Amino acid sequence: MAIITQYIGTGRRKKSVARVRLLPGTGNITVNKRDLEDFFGLETLKMIVRAPLELTNTAAKFDGSKAVMRSGAEVEFDVLVIAVGVRPNISMFKDAGGECGRAITVDSHMRTSIPDIYAAGDCTESIDISCGGIKVMALMPNANIQGFCAGVNMAGGDKSFDNAVPMNSIGLFGCHVMSAGSYEGERRVIKTESCLKEFYIKDDLLKGFIIVDDTERAGIYTSLIRNKIPLGDVDFESLAKEPELFALGLDYCLPKLKGAV
Repeated sequence: MAIITQYIGTGRRKKSVARVRLLPGTGNITVNKRDLEDFFGLETLKMIVRAPLELTNTAAKFDGSKAVMRSGAEVEFDVLVIAVGVRPNISMFKDAGGECGRAITVDSHMRTSIPDIYAAGDCTESIDISCGGIKVMALMPNANIQGFCAGVNMAGGDKSFDNAVPMNSIGLFGCHVMSAGSYEGERRVIKTESCLKEFYIKDDLLKGFIIVDDTERAGIYTSLIRNKIPLGDVDFESLAKEPELFALGLDYCLPKLKGAV
């Protein structure tokens, strides 16, 4: 019996588990028993799956279901499983008569449909500032701001939060991938030997981005989305290549710097 070398990786986020198995073969990429092209409708999602191999140039080319490596070896992706999203446990709130969609419905002050009841974090729906849609965004930054907002309002203050941004970050085989926002509008690509960036621009606003490998200071791009900063007001050509705070202009930077003093 021939000995087949295979590599197995497992990743977990909350209750979602992803398992990847890599072994020599014809190069199939299969997600939950479905072909990659069939499982993912968006080209950006397909790009994220292939990015670690393409960026490091480990895979010289893809030939149907086969990846041809730089060394000439051929590698088959037998199974690629990606677990996406979470399902909030909202049964108790729903049974109490509270308004829910996929999660608990709240306003910008984190108030629910039940008087004097507030909700924040992974169990709630948020307005996606990048596209205006209502989504479950189970992310620590959003949950942190929502919790602060709910606490202030419960204590009699007045605090709102209406600019949540969907984002994700993952590391695979030493390659880091980060994405944020939505993928609508004009697609602009910047590619170097060590980095791949995709930006999505609509109505002079940055709507979303995908960065492979060089994710340092990517929060500047997230700020552009969250604050709806017109790209015509900043040096976006420089920002796209090297995210520097001062490229946003003094009107944006000075309040930030004063707050840090």
